[in-house]
Amino acid sequence: MEGILYYTDKFVDIQYNKEQNWAMVKAKTSFIPEQEFRKVFNEKLKQLIADYYIRCLIFDKTALTVFDQPSMTWYHVDWKVRMLKEHGLKYHFKILPQDQYFRISVELGKKKIAQEHPNFSFSQFEIHYTETVEEAIEACKTH
Repeated sequence: MEGILYYTDKFVDIQYNKEQNWAMVKAKTSFIPEQEFRKVFNEKLKQLIADYYIRCLIFDKTALTVFDQPSMTWYHVDWKVRMLKEHGLKYHFKILPQDQYFRISVELGKKKIAQEHPNFSFSQFEIHYTETVEEAIEACKTH
């Protein structure tokens, strides 16, 4: 089932499916500046999650070519923790670009977060990687 477009701007589209309890952020550009990233997640996505009790977030990063560590750190140690505590958002499905350098950067970024934020634990979330949006939507149906 398709999602309903909730928000769009130069950098992202946000869709949701209330019946299947998922929301999806789809990057539309090769890079999302940190302030824009924070604005979209803090304002638009947070409101959607609160309004529709979303429990599964899909983040389609396939358009990205630039890995941004500050955005990733904030997303994990601040935003995701708040969404879990405030709204019960635990399930995260990510679709990465096919670029191996980007994928390696993600893994190195996670290690850096673990080192610099010892009180943060990735295990409090269920984070899964899929190759397609369709796989992620199917996986959300079971969570």
